[in-house]
Amino acid sequence: MPDANALLVFKLREVIINMINSLNGYIDENFYSQETIAENLIIKEISVEGETKLTARLEEDYEYNLFNNLLYDIHLRKFYHYTSFENLFKIIDCGKLHLNSLIGLNDKSEVDFVNNFMGKGFANPHHPVPVAYHNTHFIFCLSENVDQLNQWRLYGDDAAGAMLEFDIDHQMFSDKSMKISKITYDLKLFEIIKDWLAYCRDDLNISFGFYQIDYWKFFYKNKDYQDEKEVRLLLKNSLNENKPSFIPEKYKLNRYGIIVPYVEINCLGSDSDLIRLKNIMLGPKCDEADIKVAQIRYMLSRRYPGFEIHVCKSRIDHYR
Repeated sequence: MPDANALLVFKLREVIINMINSLNGYIDENFYSQETIAENLIIKEISVEGETKLTARLEEDYEYNLFNNLLYDIHLRKFYHYTSFENLFKIIDCGKLHLNSLIGLNDKSEVDFVNNFMGKGFANPHHPVPVAYHNTHFIFCLSENVDQLNQWRLYGDDAAGAMLEFDIDHQMFSDKSMKISKITYDLKLFEIIKDWLAYCRDDLNISFGFYQIDYWKFFYKNKDYQDEKEVRLLLKNSLNENKPSFIPEKYKLNRYGIIVPYVEINCLGSDSDLIRLKNIMLGPKCDEADIKVAQIRYMLSRRYPGFEIHVCKSRIDHYR
């Protein structure tokens, strides 16, 4: 291996170690040995306006596994979704969850949070290219916070709604089009990547590309939201309707009057093999809570016999 390539491999290994440390993570050392990195590093010469330039990247599968090892949490099991009682009824009635496109996020800056930090934001976010890009990424928002007053107030119809507990089958997340992860509220990982790209460009005169991080950049938010301890389910839906992973899109108006595409996935009954509804809790301010609990239990027993789902009221009794 030429000296320039050896230097690139050596420095890239340092970067990967720094990425692991920034997330307090662990990856087997064999995965990022200099030999393994060298085997998975692609360096090419390209001609740009008559000038020869070097480009470098990692093999697609290796880079995908790198970020998957860094960011996917196999121990993630239980998480909670706060919503209105009306939405709870709709979920029980049809047995499905709505995953809304990124266009419908409450935080307008979130879709380009990482891109803007990396200096890769879209100059015109309403151009057909970014519009199509954001409209083919669908999310469902959850939290690690169980029966937590601030979550009730913000997302549970001011505590008059419901909290839904879900669990997942991790084996179903082997498909690259579907991801679930905790949200990270700092950009340490991307600071390391940004510095690495600048070093390659300015010191080594090499254009380096990380491409598989695109699957994960939507799991980063501003630290102002860190108390929410969000967990996010992300589906990257193909534009090609002939692909088996494609889910037909539907459309609705959100509370801001914006047309938002959404897709549906099963969460109740025998078809709920990805994410399953396990428990339901009614909020501290839910009217007629006792009879609602009884009716929810009855409806579930009739719609989904054989699927035991616990229904109860919040332990919080001091919120007016």
